[in-house]
Amino acid sequence: MLFDAVVCPGGMGGVQNLIESPIVGKILKNHQVSGMVVSAICAAPMCLAAHKVGEGRTVTCYPALKKTIEDYGHFKNVTTGNDVEIDGNFLTSRGPGTAMKFAVQLVALLRGQSIADKLANDLLLN
Repeated sequence: MLFDAVVCPGGMGGVQNLIESPIVGKILKNHQVSGMVVSAICAAPMCLAAHKVGEGRTVTCYPALKKTIEDYGHFKNVTTGNDVEIDGNFLTSRGPGTAMKFAVQLVALLRGQSIADKLANDLLLN
């Protein structure tokens, strides 16, 4: 089953459940192979690394988890200074305070930059 995008939410308890789910792993891998949007916010890049999705990509994450995610040795680069990282069809964001930027960039990937710009303007993000 494919969706336009898979969005992995943050929060350690939920992320641990995503990591432990073989179904989530299968969905993520199918989306990666199909070139669909794969995204994760806050702690959720750990889920991508654990399921070996997005290898060689640049991601961002919740700053306190940077070392943990780097220890997977899966991503090319793990940043914490950028609120949002886009690497091809992969979108990641740092945490709750960056959720609106994350959402607008998700819209850009799915519907185009002009629609995302209008949304950001309507939400008073510009």
